[in-house]
Amino acid sequence: MNDFDKVSRFSSYLKFVQVQPFEMCLMAVKKDGFAIKHIRWDEVNFSDQERYKLYLEAVKENGLILGAVDFNNLTRAQRYEICLEAVKQNGFSIFSIEWEEFYFTVEEKRTICLETVKQNKEIISYFNWDKININNEDKKII
Repeated sequence: MNDFDKVSRFSSYLKFVQVQPFEMCLMAVKKDGFAIKHIRWDEVNFSDQERYKLYLEAVKENGLILGAVDFNNLTRAQRYEICLEAVKQNGFSIFSIEWEEFYFTVEEKRTICLETVKQNKEIISYFNWDKININNEDKKII
C-alpha cells in the first residue's frame, strides 16, 4: 500500500508521509479537517491559492479547526469565506475569529453571526458583542 492509499484510509497518516503533495493533503483535510495540523508547512511549496483551498476544505469538514488556520497571505475575502464556512459547520468556531484583525464589513459580520445562530441558537448568549463591534440594531436582527 502506497502513501496515498494509506492517507486515503487514515488521514492522520499524513504526518508520516515524507513528501506531502497538494492532492494528498487536500484529500486528507476533506476527510478530517484536523489533518491540516499534519501538513509540514515549512517543507511544502504550495501557492497561496492552494493554501486557501486547503484551509477552506478543512473548515468545511470541521469548523473548530479555524484556530489553526494561518491567515497570512490570504485576502480579506478569503478570510471571510473561511470564517463563514467554519461557523456554518460549527458555530463555536466564531470564538476563533480575530475580528479586529480581519476588517470585515458590518454586513459580513452580520452574516457570520446569523450563520452562527442558524447553526446553534444557544451560542448567541456567549457572544462578546464588544469584540465583534456590531451596533444594537444589528444585534436585534441577529
